[in-house]
Amino acid sequence: MDRYRRADRLACRMAWIGNGNWRVDMVDSDHNIIIGDNLSVMRKMVDESVDLIATDPPFNKGRDFGAYDDRWHDTRAEEGLLLRARSMAAHEYICWVEEFASQPFANFLVFLGIRITEMHRILKPTGSLYLHCDQTANSYIRLLLDTIFGAKNQRNEIIWCYTGPSSPGTRQFPRKNDTIFWYSKSDRWVFNKDDIRVPYKALGKTGFKKNGQYMTDDEHRSYLEKGKIPESWWNDCTRVAQLAKERTGYPTQKPVSLYERIIKASAPEGGVVLDPFCGSGTTLVAARNLNRRYIGIDSNQEAINIAERRMSS
Repeated sequence: MDRYRRADRLACRMAWIGNGNWRVDMVDSDHNIIIGDNLSVMRKMVDESVDLIATDPPFNKGRDFGAYDDRWHDTRAEEGLLLRARSMAAHEYICWVEEFASQPFANFLVFLGIRITEMHRILKPTGSLYLHCDQTANSYIRLLLDTIFGAKNQRNEIIWCYTGPSSPGTRQFPRKNDTIFWYSKSDRWVFNKDDIRVPYKALGKTGFKKNGQYMTDDEHRSYLEKGKIPESWWNDCTRVAQLAKERTGYPTQKPVSLYERIIKASAPEGGVVLDPFCGSGTTLVAARNLNRRYIGIDSNQEAINIAERRMSS
């Protein structure tokens, strides 16, 4: 049997509990890669069934990438009505954006907003959403997330920094960073801080303890070996363009190391990780590597084929 399947065949992998719902917190050992519209799939998932959502949706770049079209001329009227029913605050915010931005920009936020409401619903009370975007729409997306998750539940605005070539004729600083918004569903979020520590830079022969006393050599060595929790800017996750072994040829592919850090931090071992825009399957690879169960959804056949190949290797 194919490891992936269409959304109307979810019963192959998800436990039916009646009333049109699928119990996703009982994902089987083969895990799940689903081809279909992620909104339709998520609406069939029961409340509070996912530990972590880590996803890299379209950025509203106004381009056709071949594998997916990131242009937003469709008014998405039906999704707009659904969003209004689910979150009046999000609906009113998008109406405000439409007044001074553009109709395509508002269409994009409707598309994203209704899906974020479903993500919020299916997250466990201890769950988190990490949403990857860039400067094209990050300021608008942050306010959209605030209306659905609540501003008090924003845990971090993570900046992923990287290097690469720039145009010789540029008249501005090269844009070499993305934004990852981390929102928790409640004030009881998972944070496995000891799983994500990174080495300290050497402090010289000695450092200082909090009480002002010098560390012994052994204390200093232990302190350095324990490492620190990374700050909210990450420059140690290399872009896929520089990682020949990871490259799949899929546009916008992200490095596994980036999503491994997210999953280590915010998903319990054996927990369920969902990527509703799974693309080439980077989140799924990272989840498998870390002994987490995974659900990946994408509407693009090419993406599903690549993800399937990666998960079979």
